[in-house]
Amino acid sequence: MKQRKFWETSLVIILLGFWVYLLWWKWQLGLKRYFDVDEFAYLHWGHNLASGKLPYLDFFSYSTPGFLWLVAPLFLLGSGITPVLASRILAFAIFTALGGLLAYLFWQTRKSWWGAVLAATILAFLPLPADKFLELRPDNPAILLSLLGLISQIGWMRTGRRKLALLAGAAYGLSILVLPKTLPNVAVGVFVALFSTRTKTMLRQMLMFFSGLAAPMAIFGLWVVGVSLGNASNFTKIIYSITRLPFEINAISRYFAMRPDLFFYPNSIFYGQGGVSVGLIANHAFWLVGLLWGSWRLFTLFLAQNRKLWREEILIAGNLFIQVFFYINFFPMRHTQYLIPIAVFIAFYVADALVVLIRKMGEIREIGGIREIGGIGILILAAWGMVAVNQAVNQPKLQADNREQLALMRRIWQTVPRGEYLMDITGQTIYYRDPYYISALPPGQFRALMSKPPPTLAGELERTGTKYVYLGNRGETIDRSDQEYLETKFVFDPATSLWIKYQSDQ
Repeated sequence: MKQRKFWETSLVIILLGFWVYLLWWKWQLGLKRYFDVDEFAYLHWGHNLASGKLPYLDFFSYSTPGFLWLVAPLFLLGSGITPVLASRILAFAIFTALGGLLAYLFWQTRKSWWGAVLAATILAFLPLPADKFLELRPDNPAILLSLLGLISQIGWMRTGRRKLALLAGAAYGLSILVLPKTLPNVAVGVFVALFSTRTKTMLRQMLMFFSGLAAPMAIFGLWVVGVSLGNASNFTKIIYSITRLPFEINAISRYFAMRPDLFFYPNSIFYGQGGVSVGLIANHAFWLVGLLWGSWRLFTLFLAQNRKLWREEILIAGNLFIQVFFYINFFPMRHTQYLIPIAVFIAFYVADALVVLIRKMGEIREIGGIREIGGIGILILAAWGMVAVNQAVNQPKLQADNREQLALMRRIWQTVPRGEYLMDITGQTIYYRDPYYISALPPGQFRALMSKPPPTLAGELERTGTKYVYLGNRGETIDRSDQEYLETKFVFDPATSLWIKYQSDQ
């Protein structure tokens, strides 16, 4: 027994070291990698919120505001580059916490410490969707909260503790408040909870669960009522923004169809190299094992006689496959970040498969510790291979850094006085007043799809006397009439990439 404990402790130490190594790479990439345009949009909207502006009413929004409430405090750090870089540190902290929670879920359900660290390590290794874990986006805190809800729900079902039922519901509710895309995960949790109800005691626990689930939505509802008092049109606008508008906006997918398998073809952006690279092969091997083993777990749980085991397995496997189902069949815009909630459970099931495999090998008669020594040797060789793959995937990504983006932002801030109106359809300039209701997004792509569209962009630029416009690489996404307005009234400044209004028109 002591010898077995020694070898298991050794495994944990080796894997912890490897996990820290991979996190160090995440840290490097997070601080150096270029910013996705979505990150600038969230920073801009977060600054709007920190400045006292209201989503839906003062600026365009069609999602629940939980994530912006998380982003806004970044601007307590200042109004320059600091909040921008701090956003990547926040993203890193969220990802590290996500790995920690995944490890805890593994230990909670499989009782293997080394398997728990392995699950977190695999999550940090997966090439796809690795880059999206580095970015400031709501998907990561949303799945973090959803995972906390799942862990709490398993604890509640095992112990019957009402506090855990309340925590599970609250974590699920907060995940929806951050990003409604976690609704499928929450639906799995609710299904299992309802299926588990048999006694009056469980009904009381269920009341705590649904109280926690409703609390974040109740807080949001109170906020809606508070900003709508004395102005019924505010209420109407908010309800439209979070109900009909998302479906109207997502209708754009008919023009930008994205196949579910799009990101699994050779691509140097994701895998570091073009063609059939080691990164692509390793990624696909992990994803295939995770999906197959998750499917096997889902199939075999129906053969299990243990009711408690059934509930736990349907929770975990259900979280994986409901997201796969929605990704393939329902999500209109299949961007890389939509793979985040799937990747978390891919890592879980790959680690689970390896633990089961090694335990099966452990049933082979031991000869003088050769089994353990061989196991650690294999693990070291596997880690060496993963280090090589990690280098091949991530070393090229260090070259696509954020220096030019940050330098451009500084030049714009030095050119345009704070407090000016600046029309920015990327959000990269962050700190300026919006002359147009739709900010940090290309309005020409979806304005015509809105049943309640705002006024024309050119008209609002004239009304507010806007002198500066920033289009980034989205110049072709505004209406042709607005392009003509810019070409007539503004001149392009290559030093700042700004369109600046002619002096005679100011």
